Amino acid sequence: MSEATKSLKLVKRSPGSDVLVLLTCLSLTVFFDMVIAITAGILLASLLFMKELAALTQVIDITDNRDFVHKALPANCKVFKIRGALFFAAADRIFGELSQQLEGHDGIVLHMQYSAYLDAGGLSAIEKLISYCEKKQIPIRFSSWQFQPLKTLARARTEVKGPLDLSFSTLDEAIDNVITTGK
Repeated sequence: MSEATKSLKLVKRSPGSDVLVLLTCLSLTVFFDMVIAITAGILLASLLFMKELAALTQVIDITDNRDFVHKALPANCKVFKIRGALFFAAADRIFGELSQQLEGHDGIVLHMQYSAYLDAGGLSAIEKLISYCEKKQIPIRFSSWQFQPLKTLARARTEVKGPLDLSFSTLDEAIDNVITTGK
């Protein structure tokens, strides 16, 4: 911030969120002090980062994608790929969107290979989705969890049927199970 030419180049080339952090820190440094400015800058940058990371998390329908689904599925079964981190800022949105698409389906499989992070908020959202599917009598299965989410699921395991009980190591196994269960 102390070098005007570098700061101007940064403002011209940087995303709006970075400029916001820079201007906030500069203003707080001038009007208050540097400790407050640094603290506020770190907090603001963290919040903006979480917002951007949450926006990257997606649900993608791969039912008709032969790179993933190698079997013929019944007409009312769907396979979705979850891509991105499942943390408190993203998971409720993702699984809320997904639950709106489930009406009238006889089964769904969530391919989790592209989701490398799961926190307590994500776990809670998954459990809500499972509960919703049970109420609507829609079989739900999970496949291909990565290590960190598996560790979180194992640590949170209870006597109640949860995500691990509905999980399979491969997508083909999960699809076979949801087809068999749906009949």
